[in-house]
This record gives sequence, C-alpha cells and structure tokens, in this order.
Amino acid sequence: MYSPEQPHNKPESEPEDKEELQSAIQILKEVAEQFDVLDDEAKILLAKEDAAGYTEKMKEKAQLLVDLPNRLSSSLEGVDQKTREQILYDVSYFTTSAEEALGRGGLSLELLLQPPSGKAGGKNDLEQLIDLLESK
Repeated sequence: MYSPEQPHNKPESEPEDKEELQSAIQILKEVAEQFDVLDDEAKILLAKEDAAGYTEKMKEKAQLLVDLPNRLSSSLEGVDQKTREQILYDVSYFTTSAEEALGRGGLSLELLLQPPSGKAGGKNDLEQLIDLLESK
C-alpha cells in the first residue's frame, strides 16, 4: 500500500539492489570482526605458550571462511549479477584457501586473508572486498 510518508518507488539514485548489497556487506563485516577477534585471542594464547589453544583459534578462523558462502547465500539474491559474481568469486577463493589451510595446518592457517604486503595493520583480503563493495 502506498503512503505519502513512504514513496512507492525507490529514488532513481539508489539502485534496486542497494538494500541486499548492504545486507551482504553487513555479513562480511561480521565475519571480518569475528576473524579479528579470533586472531587476537590466538595471539594471547600464543603469548601464553598454549600451542593447542592457538591452533584451535586458527582453525576457528578458517572455519569462518568455510561457512561464509552459506551465510551469504540469501543476502545475494537481489544483488546485481556483476557484483554478485564478484562477491562469489572472492568468497569462493577465501573458502578454498581456508579448506586447504585446514587440511595442511600450521603456517597455512596463519596466512589466511593476509594483506598482500604482509604489513601489520594493513587490510586483509576480506576487508579489501568490503571496502570495494562499500564504494559501489
């Protein structure tokens, strides 16, 4: 039903898929935040020389990426095809890398989503994807 307070049509400046894209971005942000929290927890365990706890946190980080496609699936339905394909391509890469790291363990788990330069404080691959999507 149309009401004067809420226009029936979206403004032309706002793409039809903007709300769905924002939903996908929010999910990506939540995963990125959880990823960082687990990384911080892992560093604390490493400082305490708890190798088993550290490894478990690294595995939890990888599992976040493995589960990401399922978390995103419904939020991508209304996103334009080009953007959806870009998201799915990047997320598929993250997932594959995480699955391989879980299989290999060790350093592979530590390197998930690392910034290309490896600089501390740089944005990881997931954060770079989020920035790219937010600029659309």
